[in-house]
Amino acid sequence: VGVCLPLIMIVSAFAALVGNGGAPRASIFMGKGDNESAERTLGNCFVAQLVISVLLTAVLLVWNEELLMAFGASENTIGYALDYMNIYALGTIFVQLTLGLNAFITAQGFTKTGMLSVLIGAVANIVLDPVFIFGFGMGVRGAALATVLSQALSCVWVVSFLLGRKTIWKLRTSCMRFRPKLLFPSLALGLSTFIMQASESIITVCFNASLQRYGGDIAVGAMTILSSVMQFAMLPMQGLGQGAQPIISYNYGAKNTQRVKKTFKLLLFSSLCYSVLLWACVQLFPRAFKEGAHAVHIAVALLLSDGARRVDELVAVAEELVGAVEPLHKVFGRALIRGGKGGGEGGDLFLDFRMSGKACCSSQEQQDEDADDDDDSVDEIVEEQLAGGPGGFGDGFGSIGQQQKDVHFSSPP
Repeated sequence: VGVCLPLIMIVSAFAALVGNGGAPRASIFMGKGDNESAERTLGNCFVAQLVISVLLTAVLLVWNEELLMAFGASENTIGYALDYMNIYALGTIFVQLTLGLNAFITAQGFTKTGMLSVLIGAVANIVLDPVFIFGFGMGVRGAALATVLSQALSCVWVVSFLLGRKTIWKLRTSCMRFRPKLLFPSLALGLSTFIMQASESIITVCFNASLQRYGGDIAVGAMTILSSVMQFAMLPMQGLGQGAQPIISYNYGAKNTQRVKKTFKLLLFSSLCYSVLLWACVQLFPRAFKEGAHAVHIAVALLLSDGARRVDELVAVAEELVGAVEPLHKVFGRALIRGGKGGGEGGDLFLDFRMSGKACCSSQEQQDEDADDDDDSVDEIVEEQLAGGPGGFGDGFGSIGQQQKDVHFSSPP
C-alpha cells in the first residue's frame, strides 16, 4: 500500500486545487455580502470536481500498473498495489467531493460539521478495516474497499449538509453553469496548495525509486512509515492554517483589515509555539523517538551503498533525527568490519546495517553483552577511518574495499 501513497497524494492534491481555492473565494464573497456569487462559486467547484474525478478514475484504471511501477513498486509488490488501486480508483469521486466540499462547510463557520465529516470517514475506516481484511479474508482489497466505503459515507454527509437547511450556501443546479470569472480565479488561488502536495508526491516517488533500487521492498516500507510519522507531526500546523483561512478571507471581503492582521499574527504565534514545542521535545526526549532508529538506519544504509554520500555526514543526520546516545560512527564501523570478516564478496550490506540499527535501539548493557571480543580493535579501525586515513571514510565510501584490512560487504557470520 505504501507504493500507492504518491498516487493517493496526487488525488488529494486535485481536491485541494478546487476546494482550497474555491472556499476562500466564497468566504470573500460572503464577507462582501454577496452570497449569490458564493453559491455560484460552490456550484462551479462542484462540477469541476466531478469532471476531475472522472478523468482521474480513467487514468488510474487504464495506466495503474505503469504508474505504480514508475512510483516504486516491484515485481513482489505490484500485485498487492494493483489490487488496492483498482478498488481505490473507483472511489476517487468520493475522495474529491469529501475533501473539496468539506472546505466550503468550514468556510461558512460550521467547524463542528466539518470535523464530523472527517471523523465519520476515519471511524468508519477503523471499524471496517479489520472486518474486510480479516473477517472476510480480503487482504489488501479489503483495506481498499474499507477506505472507499468510508469516504463514501463522508461524501454522503457532506453533500447532504450542503443540500440541507442549515447551510448558508446551497448546492443548486442553477449555480452549476460554467462561469470562467468564478472558476478560474478559484483554481488560481488553489494552485499553490496543489503544487505543494503534488511536489511532495514527486519527492515520495523519487525516494521510493531509489529505495527500491538499493534496499528493496523493506526499505520502501520503512520510508512509508517515516513519511507517515512526519505527516502526523505536521497535522496541527495544517489545522491551524485551515482554521484561520475562513476568518481571514471573510474579513478581507468585509474590508476589516485590523481583524485580518490580528488573525494572521495569532496564526503566526500559534504556529511558532507549536514548532518550538515539537523541536524541544525532540531535543529533550530523544529516546522517545528511538523506535524510528531502525527505519532511519535502513535508509542511511541504502544511501551509503550508492557511494554518493559521506558516512560521517549521513551519520550526523541520523543522530539528529533519532537522538541516539551511542556513537553511531562506531556502530556503522562495526557493521562494515564484521561484514568483512564474513569473508564473502558482494554480500548483504543492507542486513549489516539492519543489525547495527537494532544495536542502536538496544540498551547499553545488551550491546556490551553482545559485543565481540575484538570490539576494541574494531573501534580503533573505525576511529582511524573517521580521521581520514588512507582509504578512510573521509575519502569516500567507494574506497573502503581497498583498505589493508580488506573489508568486504557481506552479511555477518
